[in-house]
Amino acid sequence: MKKPTKTKKSKRSKVKWPNLRKDYNLKARRDYIEPDYINGVKDSKGNQVMRALTNEEKDWLDQFYKETVNADLRNPEFYKTKEEKKKIYGENNARNRCLYNQTKKTGKLVKVDPKEYDKKTLKRLQGYDLEHVIVNDNDNKEEDN
Repeated sequence: MKKPTKTKKSKRSKVKWPNLRKDYNLKARRDYIEPDYINGVKDSKGNQVMRALTNEEKDWLDQFYKETVNADLRNPEFYKTKEEKKKIYGENNARNRCLYNQTKKTGKLVKVDPKEYDKKTLKRLQGYDLEHVIVNDNDNKEEDN
């Protein structure tokens, strides 16, 4: 007879407020989490501009991110109707289909500054060497005219 095995707890389940921490979320969801102000905000002189969130506020925000960003609606607190749940699932599916998110989470996203390359090199980079290249070409529009 087999002995019952204990299931190992994940690192994420051991952390308090895992939905507020970018390093405990999927790469595709990290851009949608803004935890910068959770521990308070100070200006350049070190003066406190915004206080840190209380534990109750962190609980609320963790639950909100759990439902909206992670689309975990097993025990919903905010989105209870069928229409609201459908909207959350639709937004999650759209994030999963997003070309920007797909390339960023796989490490294939490369940002190219057009000032560093001539137009011939940029066309070569876009067409052959890399799958996706983001180019901010607003600065070069004056040169084209």
